[in-house]
Amino acid sequence: MQPSRITQGRVNWQRLLRRVLPLEVLIFGGVGALCWLFGWRSLYDYGSALLLAGVIIFGFGSFGGVGGRRMPSHPHRVRQGLVLMAWAAIITLPPIIVGIMLQIANAP
Repeated sequence: MQPSRITQGRVNWQRLLRRVLPLEVLIFGGVGALCWLFGWRSLYDYGSALLLAGVIIFGFGSFGGVGGRRMPSHPHRVRQGLVLMAWAAIITLPPIIVGIMLQIANAP
């Protein structure tokens, strides 16, 4: 198995953006569609929904990263779990940050 670029100390930013950007578009678009369906038309509501979606996705990613209900014992499984948790953090930080910023800027 070939070591990943992150473990070699280099990050391939183009590859990272190609993986993360479509997921971000899905999250922002899906939350926007749900807000439109439920009649939440203000930016404050959209920010709240983005924050909630980010926290839920991060929670599921973290839960899966630690092995679900049982802790992994093999070092390879532990490393896979940490990578999954890192991906969950990378993917969910923009919706969480944008959600908080929208809520602050448009507080009632």
